[in-house]
Amino acid sequence: DLLIHLEAKPLENVINWRIEAEDKMRQSGRSAMSQEAIESYVKLFLPAYRLYVPALRESAKLHYCLGPDRRPV
Repeated sequence: DLLIHLEAKPLENVINWRIEAEDKMRQSGRSAMSQEAIESYVKLFLPAYRLYVPALRESAKLHYCLGPDRRPV
């Protein structure tokens, strides 16, 4: 067993990824949050991510930073 850590760089990319996911849900006819609601929701968790990411990075056997396109940088 091993831990692989995928880290968004910068962390705020997570907001854009969630917006993309919600847009796809909306396009498929499912209900989705507005952009403002998404930003507000995701920003609630960013402080916890910032707190826990350093420990995750250190304990992971493999660590990759992901750019805005979700590809390793």
